[in-house]
Amino acid sequence: MSRRFSCGFPVKLITDDQIICFFTQTGGCQHVTFDEESKLYNCTFYQLDDFKLYEGYYFDVREVKFTLTEPVSIKFLNHLVVRDKVSADEWRMAKVHLQVMISIYSPAMAHNWVHFVFPTTVATYAPKVAKPNAVLTDLLRPHRRFTEQLNYEVLDPSTLEFAMPTVALPFSKQEFRDYIAKECDTYYNQVGQVFPSPIISRNGLDKFPYVRQMKDYYDVILKFVEKMIPYIDEEEFYRFRSLIAESVKCAADAEMKDLLATYIWQVTVIHSLDHAAMYEFYRRMLTFTSMKIQMPYVPYSNTEYWTLFAKERGVPLTWVKSNPEKYMLTDADIGDSFVLIECFMEYIPDMFGDDSGLSQINYHFKDKSLSQFQEEFKKDLNALNDAHMAERDFKGNKVHLHGLEKIAQSIRD
Repeated sequence: MSRRFSCGFPVKLITDDQIICFFTQTGGCQHVTFDEESKLYNCTFYQLDDFKLYEGYYFDVREVKFTLTEPVSIKFLNHLVVRDKVSADEWRMAKVHLQVMISIYSPAMAHNWVHFVFPTTVATYAPKVAKPNAVLTDLLRPHRRFTEQLNYEVLDPSTLEFAMPTVALPFSKQEFRDYIAKECDTYYNQVGQVFPSPIISRNGLDKFPYVRQMKDYYDVILKFVEKMIPYIDEEEFYRFRSLIAESVKCAADAEMKDLLATYIWQVTVIHSLDHAAMYEFYRRMLTFTSMKIQMPYVPYSNTEYWTLFAKERGVPLTWVKSNPEKYMLTDADIGDSFVLIECFMEYIPDMFGDDSGLSQINYHFKDKSLSQFQEEFKKDLNALNDAHMAERDFKGNKVHLHGLEKIAQSIRD
């Protein structure tokens, strides 16, 4: 399908402001840390060392440093590019590599914990442990719909190697599966307590619109779940928790309210807004981008390399330096990325009266008190949405995160 579209994509080079937007207003901040001494934010990509790329593909970016308003430097395997110490041409070329890294980072490396292990475990065991008419069953039912099936389909080894979504990635499906397993094992069994995700309390990240809004949603969900606790059978929950702990070790010590609130928050808010924000960033801001690049990072000081590069493309080197993204990325790679983004990131509502959004949630509680709690929950969600939609970023621009209408009740894409 992507080859059909390979006819000259109008790819745009990422701007400095868009780099900051990616790390502060999307799930791209999952591995970001803040250094108190330098007052700089840092995101590393050394996870890429785990991947064996197809021949001819490269991922040379390993680290980016930035402030709340501008990028500072991009570190490559054997080179450091500091924005204020290099020419504009050199910075533009370095940003092409960073743009590719940013494009693959969220779908391949920063979002897997949201989908796998914990959500799948809950979706698998909830109907086996809780009684059909139990409050725990009613509470989790709308949030586990689709989750198990969709997660499996993406990783199903019986599907074609070059089927979506892995056709857009420069490594095999098995490489992807192995990485997901390793990353999720690290997150769920080595990080410590993840109920909720430690990202919402990580030092320095409270200034990021993404982190702040995610925490706001968690607080609203936790408030709702706390009202449910007296109505949930403790013995039933403990059996449920012990099964989850077989795959998620830290679940063994998790409190009921934290485990249940985290699950609901993760499969609704985090999953939906990660997808919506990524789609908005890749398609609306960048228009077109690529998750692959078929050349290593080579500084312009290597005149022999770049002279030959321009000659092979039949253009002056000055053209390459002015618009490096047009010559460093291929139509086929951009096309593959375009298809993945269109098929797997955007929220697609049901065309026949969509009622799968969190704002339309109906738990079908039998107890009137619980039904009242449900309505209060929906009211709190709408009030929070109004506050978020009025928020502005560090430069006074509207924060581009999507509103409540983009949040589904479960993992559905």
